[in-house]
Amino acid sequence: MLPQFAKNEILQHLTALKNEFSRYFPELDDDEFDLVRNPFKLPVERVLDDCQDEFLELKTDLEARDMFDEKSITEFWPLMCESYPKVSEIAICALLPFVSTYLWELGFSTLLQVKTKQRSRLEVENDLHCALSITPPNISELAKAKQSQFLSFHES
Repeated sequence: MLPQFAKNEILQHLTALKNEFSRYFPELDDDEFDLVRNPFKLPVERVLDDCQDEFLELKTDLEARDMFDEKSITEFWPLMCESYPKVSEIAICALLPFVSTYLWELGFSTLLQVKTKQRSRLEVENDLHCALSITPPNISELAKAKQSQFLSFHES
């Protein structure tokens, strides 16, 4: 059994945490995310009035529905920008904070990892660039380039 002062401290901490989340994410609205998650299941009445016509077109577009089933939501919505600009803008604005936060956290944790592995180095830009790159290295091409440098160095 926890003493009363500990319960009060925990309650105070959780209240402060809740307030901080509310301050940090003030515009979160489940209706907005329902549109992002699956626009084909959302009733038309839950979409803003000025977007309802465009939303109805999207809901009845079988090609868009097939694309939604095949792709992730982060791939689907940018593809809809040209055909359904208003609805896509709402969806992308709802998704954007999560993408940027994720990339920031990824970069920061990678920086910590690089700094931990190579403590003696002050400048980690090149290592960080390689670690954060989404392009996989072409090892065979890199090895060929090094091998040709090695051979030309020894021939001279």
